[in-house]
Amino acid sequence: MIKMHTTLTKVLSIIVYIDAFMWLVGVVPTLYYAFSREHLPTFGGITLLGGPFERLGLDALIVAGIGYIMVSALKIQAAYWLWGSRMDGAIFALIMLSLIHPLWVY
Repeated sequence: MIKMHTTLTKVLSIIVYIDAFMWLVGVVPTLYYAFSREHLPTFGGITLLGGPFERLGLDALIVAGIGYIMVSALKIQAAYWLWGSRMDGAIFALIMLSLIHPLWVY
C-alpha cells in the first residue's frame, strides 16, 4: 500500500464524497418514486432521470439506476481511502469512474 501525502488527496476526497452523496440523495428518491408510481417524476416541467434510458423502458431504467446507486456507494469507500492518503483510493475512484462513465455518455 502506497501512501500519498498531499493536501490534493484531501481535496480530491472531498470532491468524490460530494459527488457520491449528491447522486445518492438525488437518484434514490427518484427511483423510489418511479418504482412505486410506475412513471418518472417531473420537476419544473423536466422529467427527472429522463433521456435516452427512457426508450429502454421503466424497468431497465430502474435496474440501471440501482447499479448507479451501488457504484456511487462504492465511491464513498474510495473517498474514505483517499482521505487516508492511500493510493488504492485513487485507483478505486478511477475504476468507479470508468464503471459510471458509460451511463453518462449513453
